[in-house]
Amino acid sequence: MEHYRIEISDLAKAQLVEIRDYIAKELYSPATARKTLHLLEKNILSLSKLPHRHEKVEDKEWGNKGIRKYQVKNFLVYYSIHEESRVVAILGIMYAKRNPAYLLKKLQ
Repeated sequence: MEHYRIEISDLAKAQLVEIRDYIAKELYSPATARKTLHLLEKNILSLSKLPHRHEKVEDKEWGNKGIRKYQVKNFLVYYSIHEESRVVAILGIMYAKRNPAYLLKKLQ
């Protein structure tokens, strides 16, 4: 089985920092912040195998562009697959209860 390379966008990297800082500083739980980031990283890296296993987003415009999502605890990971280059592009990561339109606007 061929693997896909994982690329994380600048937006997704910034969102990971926001998640870490919020949990560590606002919720006063640095250990939970580390565990959450580790879990997100582990799940993101798992996309190198079978990246098609998650559904495309419900929004027709973005679904037609092949943007997929899946949930890791309280967070949604948005990504796209580039078959020609065998790359999974992590586009964004956001709190699951947040309006997804917020992230989709940032992706434009």
